[in-house]
Amino acid sequence: MCQLKTLKQAKKIIYWDPYHDHVAKERFDNVPDFMRCLSGHLKRGTGFSIALSVDKPPELLCIDLEKFCDIAWQIADGNKIVYVVIEEVADAFDTTGKAKGRSGQIFRAGRSFGLIIFATTQSVSEIPKTLVKQCGTKVVFYHNDYSDIPRAAQLAGHRPDDITALQVGQYYIRSNRMLSGELKRTRKL
Repeated sequence: MCQLKTLKQAKKIIYWDPYHDHVAKERFDNVPDFMRCLSGHLKRGTGFSIALSVDKPPELLCIDLEKFCDIAWQIADGNKIVYVVIEEVADAFDTTGKAKGRSGQIFRAGRSFGLIIFATTQSVSEIPKTLVKQCGTKVVFYHNDYSDIPRAAQLAGHRPDDITALQVGQYYIRSNRMLSGELKRTRKL
């Protein structure tokens, strides 16, 4: 996802990035320092590219993701676009049902207030249904977890056999307006 032209050109972007997958101009390992840095940029009216990379067990990541989402909600005003990238979202949720709290709220209502959210996961069957329902574009890559293939196929608008036939680097991309996803290939592997 870090290759997306949209994200490369973003003026205001915050990352939930526990595995350091993204290149951010500033990176913090705790919520207070992340918030102080972000507050400084907001006061000065400058752009930002800031990552929160918390190294904790998944059951504790849920707490910090909720704080991160609360921060995103606080800076969302509908007047400016803020990109929010949530990497490995399955690691930070403890439900596959309705996402509650601020995290659920930013997925359900964030776009009305200027939040553009990108979320990634290795296993779509482990994330809250709220995230899947609110996702305008779904990208499904090669899967090696056969238990996840039926759900991935449903999201891609294809048969499970089509998902198992994907090669590394191939993917289906599907917007909510499409009945089935379009087959593509990454430029770099």
